[in-house]
Order: sequence, then C-alpha cells, then structure tokens
Amino acid sequence: MTRLRMLPVLIALFLFVPGGLVPGGLAPDALEAQEEPAPGVGGEVGRLSAALEASRRDHLWRVAIWGGANVALGVGLLAGATRDRTPRRFGFGVQSAAWGAINLGIVGVSMLSGDPEIATTLPAALSAENGWSDVLLVNLGLNVGYMGVGTALAIAAGRGLSRPEEVRGHAYGVILQGAGLFVLDGIAWLASRGRLDTLMEMASSARLGVLPLDAVDPASGEAVRAVSIAIGLPIG
Repeated sequence: MTRLRMLPVLIALFLFVPGGLVPGGLAPDALEAQEEPAPGVGGEVGRLSAALEASRRDHLWRVAIWGGANVALGVGLLAGATRDRTPRRFGFGVQSAAWGAINLGIVGVSMLSGDPEIATTLPAALSAENGWSDVLLVNLGLNVGYMGVGTALAIAAGRGLSRPEEVRGHAYGVILQGAGLFVLDGIAWLASRGRLDTLMEMASSARLGVLPLDAVDPASGEAVRAVSIAIGLPIG
C-alpha cells in the first residue's frame, strides 16, 4: 500500500522532468547582397529576431514567478497539513512545492546558459523561430498529458487506492500545474506564431531576377555574354 501512496508523486515527477538559392553563375555583387546581414535591429529580420529573444526571457520570468508562487503555496500548505493532519492539503502541497521547485530549477539553468545570438538573415531567423514554436507546441501537448494524469488519479482515488483523500490532493495539484503551464506556454506560442507568420510572408516575397554575366568561352577563349538567374530573399 505504501507504493500506491507514492504513485501520484512518482508519476508527476516522471512526466515533468520533461534559404537562399545561389547558382554557380551568380555575379559576385549579387552574392554579397544576399549575404549582407540586416542593419542592426532596424531591419525587419533583426527586429523579429530581437523580439524572439525578448519573448523567451519574458516566458522564463513568467515561469519563474509561477514556480516561486507554487513553492510558497506548497510550503504553506504542508505546514498547515502538519498541524491539522489534512491528507488532501498535504497531497496538494507536495505537488505545488515539487513542481514549483522544478520550474525554478529549469529557469535557472536556462538563464545561466546565456543568450543565443540574434539572427541577422532570414533563413536563420526562420529556423530559430520555428524551433522555439515547436518546443512550445510539444510543451503544450505535455501539459495536456499532465492534466489527463491528474484527472485519472482523481477518478482512481475512489476506486481502491489507499488514502483516497491524499491521492485526490496529489491529483488536483497535478491538474493545476498542467493548466497553469498550459496557459503560460500558450501565451508564448501565440506570440511565436505571429512572428513566424511575418517571417513566412517575407520568405514568400522572394524575387526572381536575370543578371548579366561576362564569361570566357573555354573552347575559343573569346569573351561571351551570358545571363544568370538569381533568387533574392529579403533580409531586412
């Protein structure tokens, strides 16, 4: 029966410790124009890349505040449960304190890892934003899973598990944590999708042009006039 009492905690902890095309005949001046970075944060690509990093920091701070509040709530509930011996309060307090501490740890590691470089080209900005959006989307799916596990524990509490009130406390705690993180990740994901849509619109406005090219006929050694097709992507 002791193993059954520890099942909600183990399940919760286990789940949480969760462009441009350059043909060979492209003229050198056209190649330099494509590789030129956006002029600081004044260009649209630089602005969106800076907005991505600011959004990441804001998300970390929101998660840190959420985690700190849960640690405080959990400690308070555990202290009260010790005096009053309320099983449901104890279970909820354990989940709140544990999840809050883990969130604070993840935020701390992320902040100590340093800020990534701000992308200055459209392909790099698209890759960074799309990666961040995918991470948030995976987290949203995990958050739904957390709420599902909590709901299953709440249902199972009255069907043969020992100390059902304590199990319900654990279950409600897991549901709350999943819901809270779902909201925080959802805010960040919606902002990311807005920036990603803007970057995709910029990529779709690629320009196709024909450039004159001076070359030498390898057979005769005579100068010839040719053309090169270039695809230009906006970079700023």
